[in-house]
Amino acid sequence: MLAMKRLIMIAAAVSVITSFFIIDGCSFEKAEVAVPGDTCLLAGDTVSYKNDIVPILETYCNNPDYGSCHQSIDNNGSGFDYTIYSGIKIEVDNNQLRSRVIEQKNMPPSNSAGPQSLTACDLKKIDAWINLGGPEN
Repeated sequence: MLAMKRLIMIAAAVSVITSFFIIDGCSFEKAEVAVPGDTCLLAGDTVSYKNDIVPILETYCNNPDYGSCHQSIDNNGSGFDYTIYSGIKIEVDNNQLRSRVIEQKNMPPSNSAGPQSLTACDLKKIDAWINLGGPEN
């Protein structure tokens, strides 16, 4: 009879311990994980041509180290001169910037000697700036 009580006590202890791990495991899997907030553009931020867009253009579009795609024709550029505001503003107004960069995501091109894709943050900035009408701010 004593052996039977020990066996029942051991079985109960194993059951309690096993239940603890199962419940603990389930609750751990369902726990919410804190995800850092997106700090690219915060509520109330205004995208600036000078502070936000020009650095993106200089990195991806008109950097002479990567070719002359969006430089002036004088510098063997394509005629789509993004070194000046009026050159990029034309592309905003005719919707080519949104189409190529935001929708098709084929600029910069995959055969670029430089970066071949924009960061998510840069895409957000360009999209926000286009939504404002592409102001020279």
